[in-house]
Amino acid sequence: MSNASGKQITINKLKTGIVAISCFVGAMIVYLLERDLSNVWFSILLRIGLVMSAIWLALPSKSKPAAWANVSPTTLGIIVVAIVGIGYRPKIALPIIVGVAVIGYFLKPREKKRLCRQERRVAADSTKISNSNSEK
Repeated sequence: MSNASGKQITINKLKTGIVAISCFVGAMIVYLLERDLSNVWFSILLRIGLVMSAIWLALPSKSKPAAWANVSPTTLGIIVVAIVGIGYRPKIALPIIVGVAVIGYFLKPREKKRLCRQERRVAADSTKISNSNSEK
């Protein structure tokens, strides 16, 4: 990200997390002092904390790239259409989510269980022994 002068701006993931937690703690303190969910400061701190925590989740770390680095344009389009569709008709969101989850569960690729080298030898030896016994 760069500003108007072209200078590179870096966003620190640790500082973003600290700001998010600070906002949540501040919202909790305001709530405990006022006991009122309609307090302006409570809602401001809570919303900023939620946004900052979402940014913190999306930022890259040393071991993994940014969350959006591997998103294809097709996937992005599907996500945008889904959000608009759910916003347009929120009552049908739950059945659609359950249906997609069930379909995804059955259509996901399964891992094949691979035998280790020793297990393959034992299996091969047992088939040779059974074949030689059946020939007699």
